[in-house]
Amino acid sequence: MSEIGDRMAAILSAFAARYPDRIVTRDALDPAQRLASELEKGVYTFLSLNEHNYTNVAGYEAQTGRQGILVVADIKVEDENPPKGSVVEDAEFVLIDEVKAFVRNLPPQLCMLNLESLAQSGQLDYPQGWVVFHLTYVP
Repeated sequence: MSEIGDRMAAILSAFAARYPDRIVTRDALDPAQRLASELEKGVYTFLSLNEHNYTNVAGYEAQTGRQGILVVADIKVEDENPPKGSVVEDAEFVLIDEVKAFVRNLPPQLCMLNLESLAQSGQLDYPQGWVVFHLTYVP
């Protein structure tokens, strides 16, 4: 496997070990195609997004680039009557706390993984929610 592939596998393995009750994958899938039972557990999809900011000093060309990683977290809450969007938002807050805790306590081989930003569903897809995290690996 490639260096980037090895890194993604290590991130996935460490995250899955930390949160064994969640579905953790590198295979992107529309939430509408996922089983309801998976969404109720919570699904984290890790995707390699890009590399940038390479060192371009003679002899080091295209080395030590920063890798952009996208994590898409999907979750489904029990539909309530009347609908309560805050319930899905609270579920998203738990997903956010999990990613933050992971980044704060990384295994030594992944210690250069930084959380850059995140975006939430804004309750727009109730009873489903999602959070998109932008992370950067800086060698």
